[in-house]
Amino acid sequence: MDFSFIDKIIELSSLISKPLNKQTLVDRVITELKLSKERKLYCHKNYSIRFSSSKSGYSNTFLGFQKILDHDDKPLIACIVREDKLEFLLANSTFINCISHSSKNLLIDNIKGSANLSNIIKEFSGLNNEPQNFQNLFELHGQIPQVDNIERIVEATNNIKGHVEKFKLTEEQIKAVYKIPNFTQELEKDENFVEIMNELYNKVFELKKKILETSKTDNVNLRGNAIEQLITNDENSHDLGDIHEIINDDNIIIIDVKSKLLNSSSAPKAYNVDKLLEALKNGKTYFGYLFVGVDDKIDEVKVKLVSFLDNTLIENTKIQHHWSGINSRGTAQLNDKIKAVFDKDFNSKIDLEKSKDFLKSLIDLQSK
Repeated sequence: MDFSFIDKIIELSSLISKPLNKQTLVDRVITELKLSKERKLYCHKNYSIRFSSSKSGYSNTFLGFQKILDHDDKPLIACIVREDKLEFLLANSTFINCISHSSKNLLIDNIKGSANLSNIIKEFSGLNNEPQNFQNLFELHGQIPQVDNIERIVEATNNIKGHVEKFKLTEEQIKAVYKIPNFTQELEKDENFVEIMNELYNKVFELKKKILETSKTDNVNLRGNAIEQLITNDENSHDLGDIHEIINDDNIIIIDVKSKLLNSSSAPKAYNVDKLLEALKNGKTYFGYLFVGVDDKIDEVKVKLVSFLDNTLIENTKIQHHWSGINSRGTAQLNDKIKAVFDKDFNSKIDLEKSKDFLKSLIDLQSK
């Protein structure tokens, strides 16, 4: 994604005498960059931008919630015209913390209200929301299903306490969760589990041509969803996992499909910690990832099924709170080092003590 248009806007602003006048700047920008006007938004095929004038602070209304969602597939920029400088914020749904000026009837299926500039997150995943980080920030945005952002924003706006209160485990359930590492080790040796794994591997290889074609989609979120839908027969769960199986009467297998371009870096969203713990509380649930790696330069597709308790994954998992509701323990995020699962010499390993320590850390997480 090319964000050089921001430099051009700054250059045009330098030609205007101070204090800066928003309308003068807008007139020059739309002419120079050939932008079309859509009410309060100025649009280009590669981005959209809203100009606001403010001497200080962020009290101005930015844009309607529905309008933000409508322009969510490309960078949505807030340009704040100060008296002597310009400030830019990336304002896609991932970077909106809640909606102001909305009625109490705001629901997931009843989108209304507007976001203020103050509702745009100024820091995300350790990155300041400023032009030099827009490329990385937009890539992170592309990895988050829009429905997840809608749910989070609606919950925050209505001050709903996630699932009424923070999900709590009983002592018996905690003991069951601590059995999961042993259960996972044993299940991965089970012939029925191995059969499911091999069927998934074969399916991915059979779909190789379609996966390679789909991998050319620029939008990270659309590309990931499309590849997942190929493998899951057009069903994306947006729940804990995309694939659910039951074997040996009561052993549950939950698999989340994660696709990755091997020639680019990414830090994909993983699981909601509360949903994971709720699934593990029976002591007989396997949760893992079907990683699908695509190297479009040599037309190669790789696949690996890995438990979330694998040493490499544990070491490269961190917990974020900006993807989760008010009373949530948070959401796990994987960093780019997880691509090591595609190495020829990679062998998944579960360290029982390390896994139990990791599970304890998830149980002990505090809500934000």
